[in-house]
Amino acid sequence: ETYVSEEKITDGHQFLEFASMYLDRVMENFEGPVYCAAYDLASTWDEQGLLELEELVLAMKLTRETRIAGIRTGKALLRMAGEMLGDSELKSYYEKNKDSGTSYPVAFAITCARFDIDKKEGLKALLFSTINSLTQSAVKLIPLGNTEAQSLLASLYPMMEECAEQSLNKGLGEIENFCPGLDIASMRHEALPTRLY
Repeated sequence: ETYVSEEKITDGHQFLEFASMYLDRVMENFEGPVYCAAYDLASTWDEQGLLELEELVLAMKLTRETRIAGIRTGKALLRMAGEMLGDSELKSYYEKNKDSGTSYPVAFAITCARFDIDKKEGLKALLFSTINSLTQSAVKLIPLGNTEAQSLLASLYPMMEECAEQSLNKGLGEIENFCPGLDIASMRHEALPTRLY
């Protein structure tokens, strides 16, 4: 939204460049590997390990808005998943952490593991849902036509597949969240005169 407001993203081509960068810098280097680590911890229900991972994730989210947004969506997902599954451990985990929250990639991984969804398939779903969400925002903000938006989304599928492969092969010691442009845009977003998101 900040980039559109500042006219740095004004059309589908520029959005495609942005979404590609987001996949490469945020998803492949940070949220994808975090999901993978959380999935492994949730598969053996290592609650302490999940809490420690969550501390790391929040420490690496440098801006207030990104931390709050990630926790808000993560909390909602865990609450719904616990209700749908009737999973006592999941409900208990949500209750213990509902004040501090759980970030979205960690919550997504916990949900996939508890639903017994394949790790890679869950990761691909996370990547798609993230990029689809950005695309739907672009439809309203730029604006893009629905056909153009779907074409752009489809063109990103090969990159999502590659992102999934790379994320699966990164350990926690290799993750990074160095995106100064996004961090600055996030800080500016708090003061935009008009905000939809």
